[in-house]
Amino acid sequence: MRFSALITAVTHASLCFAFPPSYFERRTTLGTFSIDQMIDVNGAHAFQPPQSGDLRGPCPGLNAMSNHGYIPRNGIVLLADAITQSNKVFGLGIDASTAAGAMAVFGADLLAPGIPFSIGGRPTGLSGTHNQFESDTSPTRGDFYQFNGNNYDVQVRYFKELYDLQPQDPSANYNQAVLARHIKTRFQQSIAENPRFFHGPVQMAFSIITHLLVFGLMANHSAAQPDGFLQGDVLKSFYGIATASDGTLSYTHGHERIPDNWYRRPVSDEYGSVRAVPDIAALLLVAPEILAMGGNSNGTNTYTPLNVSSFTGGVYSAESLLVGNNAACFLFQALTILFPDVLNGVLGVVQGVVQGVVQGVIASLSSATASMLAGLTCPQLTSIDKSVLEQYPGYK
Repeated sequence: MRFSALITAVTHASLCFAFPPSYFERRTTLGTFSIDQMIDVNGAHAFQPPQSGDLRGPCPGLNAMSNHGYIPRNGIVLLADAITQSNKVFGLGIDASTAAGAMAVFGADLLAPGIPFSIGGRPTGLSGTHNQFESDTSPTRGDFYQFNGNNYDVQVRYFKELYDLQPQDPSANYNQAVLARHIKTRFQQSIAENPRFFHGPVQMAFSIITHLLVFGLMANHSAAQPDGFLQGDVLKSFYGIATASDGTLSYTHGHERIPDNWYRRPVSDEYGSVRAVPDIAALLLVAPEILAMGGNSNGTNTYTPLNVSSFTGGVYSAESLLVGNNAACFLFQALTILFPDVLNGVLGVVQGVVQGVVQGVIASLSSATASMLAGLTCPQLTSIDKSVLEQYPGYK
């Protein structure tokens, strides 16, 4: 099926399962605002930019936590600490934090106690984990095969395109509806500008989730806005962006900062599966083309969609992914199935203590994804045909 025909089919399918237009603005609040949600950015947690030798990478949340001392300021953090602090500071659900932490092992030292990993750094560290922890179509970072391989710094052009989607006044709210519009733009940019753009199931999952986490984790909460409100100045702070007197935007590497008087999500409303699953479905109704997995096959603008039916043995099709919660089911199922092979492929033949660590990480990811799918009625995907991915240079 040609790319244009596939997009038309998926778009038509999405109309049968449409959310109300105001879905993103009318979500039910599961928690209530509390003064205890204010994150301390003073004293031991005062902002300090990275010093010589400190590492910062592609994740603005980890960079900000390191700059405020919630994780070590040198950018080397234990896996368990990254999970617990992401929950404490941002309200990222333990299930989602554990899944993200499992992917972070690609930048970790599996032989060291506690599995420390670098939030930046190359070739080790999260900056060197393309197609694993990090992927193309990031909200603000460049694709790996652009910018001389710099996939870890903010590209101001992409940030500005997001920033310009709202008026620059106090009414601006960079909510999930805005991020859904932005992901459409980033997807088309990758097709047109990245000759090795690859948008496989894991990469699609990370692209969708990282866009949703912008509002899901960075929004400020108050008694008037318990569901969160993300203003432009807060967005800029979390991305290390400054505005000059002439309105020009600039980025300073590793200067992501938690704003003053910033209140995280309610404890009873952490950003896990309860929030993410319906948000995924609603985002895909605005940007259904994101479900067209595949990649450029012969340079820019040669996007060839993946045959989802062949890939999943007929369990899913391009059209069925937009039925109910099928998209979320597929994302988490595919991640669980692909992760062990990808991990072992990177590490080679593992033995002894490393093998035990790998098995533990795989088990933690499986448990986390099972938790996120709990309560959903999902088609039973037990295997996938990875050979159909070999046609994409970016996959290899």
